[in-house]
Amino acid sequence: MKKYAIIFLIFISCSNIDDLSNNQKHVEKPSQESWNAKIFVNSEGRRAITAESEYLATYNATQLTTLIGNVKLDFFDDRGNHTSVIFADTGKITNNHNRLFTALGNVVIEADSGIEVRTDELFFNEQLDKLYTNKFVRIATEGDTLYGVGFESDASLEHWILKEPKGVTYREENNE
Repeated sequence: MKKYAIIFLIFISCSNIDDLSNNQKHVEKPSQESWNAKIFVNSEGRRAITAESEYLATYNATQLTTLIGNVKLDFFDDRGNHTSVIFADTGKITNNHNRLFTALGNVVIEADSGIEVRTDELFFNEQLDKLYTNKFVRIATEGDTLYGVGFESDASLEHWILKEPKGVTYREENNE
């Protein structure tokens, strides 16, 4: 019985090593790498987004771009005016045709209008010009701080929806 137990354990160990080496063979290496990178995304001949990070890797086969460390995305309107900025720990751009951007970790969106949104995960679909998340969100406006689970907005934060709002707001009544 001990003989079988030893053989069984050795078989499992060898099997796990083979699995690991096979998985490592299929890991795609970056097609391009950059440090202290800054990329420009143009739309219809104008600058739409500027993305910056400490490290950037592009994988051609999977159409994935990863951004790591102090990720920053600046958004611009149709006339080229700056509208908002997103900060995050990491990010990725998937499906380079639709440009779905995912921001992860300490995500902060600051609109030039003064609105600030904080969450742990945020998606931006460039084709739809839509920011969204299903995670907890904190929104600070000029007069309120709002909380909720789920959020949708355009990139400039002009038209936003807070889903599952929570909290209390106080307003003074004007009894004139």
